[in-house]
Amino acid sequence: MQKNKLYSSFFIFIYIQVFFSCTTISAQNFADKNYYLVDSLELESISSKDQLLIKNSLEQFHNAENDSIKIDLVYNLVTKLKNKIVQEKYNFWILDYIKNNREAYQNKTLEEIVLKNQGKFNNVKGDYDQAIVYYLKSLELRKKSNDIDKIVAIKDMIAGIYKKKGHFLKALEYYNENLTLRKKTDNKKEVGRLLNTIGFLHLNFGMHTKALEYFHESLKYRDEVDDKIGASYCFNNIASVYKQQGKPNVALEYYFKSLKIREGLRNKKAISITLNNIGVVYKNQKEFDKALEYYQSSLVLKEEIKDRSGVSHVLNNIGTIYNEQGKLDMALVKYRESLEMTTAAHDEKWMAITLFNMGSVHLKQGNSIKALSCASRSLTLSKKIGQPELIRDAADVLKSIFSYQHNWKSAFEMQELYVTMRDSIRNKKTEADATEQRVTYEVQKKEQEIKLLSVQNDVLLREKEVQQLKLNKNKIVNAMFLVGGIVAFLLALFFYMVSMKRKSVNQLLQKQDEEKAILLKEIHHRVKNNLQVVNSLLRLQSKEIDDEEIVAKFKETQKRVITIAALHEKMYRSENLRHVNLKEHVESIVEDLITTYAIDKQITTQINIEDIKVGLRTLVPLGLIINEVIVYSLKYAFNDNDEAVINLQIKQLNDTTFEMLIGDNGVGISSHKKTSGLGSKLINIFTKQLNGSLEVLEDSGTTYKIVFEKIDPQ
Repeated sequence: MQKNKLYSSFFIFIYIQVFFSCTTISAQNFADKNYYLVDSLELESISSKDQLLIKNSLEQFHNAENDSIKIDLVYNLVTKLKNKIVQEKYNFWILDYIKNNREAYQNKTLEEIVLKNQGKFNNVKGDYDQAIVYYLKSLELRKKSNDIDKIVAIKDMIAGIYKKKGHFLKALEYYNENLTLRKKTDNKKEVGRLLNTIGFLHLNFGMHTKALEYFHESLKYRDEVDDKIGASYCFNNIASVYKQQGKPNVALEYYFKSLKIREGLRNKKAISITLNNIGVVYKNQKEFDKALEYYQSSLVLKEEIKDRSGVSHVLNNIGTIYNEQGKLDMALVKYRESLEMTTAAHDEKWMAITLFNMGSVHLKQGNSIKALSCASRSLTLSKKIGQPELIRDAADVLKSIFSYQHNWKSAFEMQELYVTMRDSIRNKKTEADATEQRVTYEVQKKEQEIKLLSVQNDVLLREKEVQQLKLNKNKIVNAMFLVGGIVAFLLALFFYMVSMKRKSVNQLLQKQDEEKAILLKEIHHRVKNNLQVVNSLLRLQSKEIDDEEIVAKFKETQKRVITIAALHEKMYRSENLRHVNLKEHVESIVEDLITTYAIDKQITTQINIEDIKVGLRTLVPLGLIINEVIVYSLKYAFNDNDEAVINLQIKQLNDTTFEMLIGDNGVGISSHKKTSGLGSKLINIFTKQLNGSLEVLEDSGTTYKIVFEKIDPQ
């Protein structure tokens, strides 16, 4: 038993020794920078999975005898490591190794890949100049392989960096080269993508017409290959052009086309972007209800996909709508929600914007303390991130707050800051405009150079053709004269036939117009006669009734029928069958009514109507309203001793809207009889028919104020 214990202790001792020996060797390896091939490798910042990958790959590296195997093992680390910093270190090690072992290592494919990778690493870090250096080296190797896909891919990366740096002309140069290459391969999807990108650059230059040409050409290619996603981007960009040009209706048309495609693809992120864009257009048009509808729809989708930044921006947009509508408390709720999300995301620019908006609302509410707090925080953030426009706006609000608080010194300081920022922005805008003009000039110059080269090539080809054609010069000249004579004869014959045809058509149209005018007059005449028949029938029917009240109602109805009949009589006697002079017609109605209803009263009329012409659809309900109001006044408004006056004014407010004031100086509507009878109902019905509004004024007597629209077809 004791012997077994002795053996057990011995084996445990041996195991511990082996374990510590292995650990020591491993620790020595991990401590030796040559083992890792790269300097400054901090193990504590690397995940255990990455550590194991490094250890296994480098153990094989140090045991390998072939350089190609060694490089492949290190490149395995570049492709599989999750830690981007360590990836770059090993990628750079490969570049350095290839540089120092140029004769021994000739794998150009791997070299151009690691050069491209190094360009990507520098691009991500924001070291754009160094990124371009590596991309160009990779491009030189790719050109030798003549692999168009790879050449286009690397040129796209270079163009993308120039676009980030604002060197749009240089970016355009690379994109145009790629477009030429892609057209050779007949890759229509890629051609469509590049045309869209080039159009977007022209949009940045302010060259709207040229941008639209590229977008529409891109759309043509994308339709050919059924690239629905690409087509939705084209529609979105076309809409942006029209929005910048101040054509909101056309912009909306294309935004809705983009939205339809994106909804079909169920791409929630893209759908939410387009919905927000549509909301912006409606907001700019002051159609706040529609803008809110689309903002809310965008917000729901952004919340579903957890797009926190997008949610905060849309909340800010909704807050701005409420602010413009004067719903300040609701605006503050949305701004606070937006601020909470932008603060969590550390989005300092949108924090500054939201705080500025909140400060403006608090100032409108007269809460200078909260306004000061928000605007001050906005100013601090704006200065920190260097946003002149935001600094200017925050200073402007703070100036108003300090003035409200009678803090004149601080108000003066904010005014100075506001002026400084305003002038700075103007100077920058002037510089930007000058740059844009220069870029536009350079783009146009490049295009002209391309056209010139094309023309020169054409000229050279033509010169060769001319040399060949000189051999048959006489025959060609004779043929040209013969053809020219035939063409001239055919043209003369054609124009003569066209002239005769046009003359015949004009005569036919004139005859048709005359026939239509006669027919229309006849229709008005017959309608008038039919209405007179209706009036006679009503009169005959009323004679069989003994109830005086019912007879009176029949007479009122007869008068309404006569009013409409008089209008049709005026139409068929008029030279202009579409419009009647409103003043003449109204004066005729009033005169007839006074003659009928005011036999024992002296009625003074004050009629003031502008020179307005309206059609039948407007005139019928308007005439009936006038008929009802004046009959009402003549029957109920005046006492025996009253000096009776009837007022009627009609004036034009804009192209389609008019205002009518009609009433009397009588006893007032409260003293009238049957104010809720048929007459009142008819007035309301006809006012609604004219898309109008009705208001009763009772200063002295009763006056109806009716704002109505001309509803005649255009």
